[in-house]
Amino acid sequence: MGGPIRHWLVVSSAVFFAASGGLAKWATLNYHAPAWQIALSRYVVGLVLVLSYVAITGKQVRPRERGAVFLRAVFNAAAILLFYAALQHTTLTNATLLNLTYPVFVAILGPVLLKEHLSRGGMFTLAAALLGVCLVIDPEFGRGVNRGDIMGLFCGISAAGAVLMLRRARRVNDSITILAVFYVVGTAITAPVVLVTEGSNWSAPCLAVLGVGSFLGVLGQFALTLGIGHVTAAEASIVSTSRAIFATTIGVVFFSEVIGLNVLVGGTLVIGSVIVLSRLSSRSMGMAGDSSEASARQDRG
Repeated sequence: MGGPIRHWLVVSSAVFFAASGGLAKWATLNYHAPAWQIALSRYVVGLVLVLSYVAITGKQVRPRERGAVFLRAVFNAAAILLFYAALQHTTLTNATLLNLTYPVFVAILGPVLLKEHLSRGGMFTLAAALLGVCLVIDPEFGRGVNRGDIMGLFCGISAAGAVLMLRRARRVNDSITILAVFYVVGTAITAPVVLVTEGSNWSAPCLAVLGVGSFLGVLGQFALTLGIGHVTAAEASIVSTSRAIFATTIGVVFFSEVIGLNVLVGGTLVIGSVIVLSRLSSRSMGMAGDSSEASARQDRG
């Protein structure tokens, strides 16, 4: 695969993810689709596409390190559900920025759970990132905090848990196996809730929006899967954070979102810190001969 093509694949994945989030926000505002239904749509479309790929290629799905694969699926499914729940209460810009904080929480939890070393530079970067998060959330005494922002923050934390589990799962499993388990688990978690609760919108226009948005989200995962093996982890991290720029553009143009100075400064701190942390992680992974962090990016969104 040529250099320009592989980079365009990674860039296009960021566009697909941002557009998918935009359509989810559209379904929320115009059709009052609940987060559970939006997440279920994403899981079902993904499951159909992955199973179609498996059927066409004849590839066998046999997960090993099943505990890590299952926990990765649960954490990732929770992250996506929390992202859609955040969109019910906050802006597309804030939800996307807070979703992209997962490398910050990987850096925080890594030394505790995986005995990883965090350099002094990493600590300063974490402090900058957390300051950025506070600016984005913009807490005010007496008013409290927007619950959508809190859900977006927990989305980043849950995604970090998925990355940590993925580092173990990727040692003995390929991307298709991990994705297949993820979509099965996500469908199993959300389908019963959608079926037994009221509020889902089954109108044709709503289902069309959810279907297209889910397809774009899955397409973004596949585009990133194809491109990620041919770019460095540092390059992938920079492109991944560009998703925030695309999402902000969609939010301003289509939803008349107003980007305050706190979000602009906080978002810059978060994105800059994520890039620095990804570079530090890439450098340490390269020394250890471990490419799982680079592989992790191909299975999220």
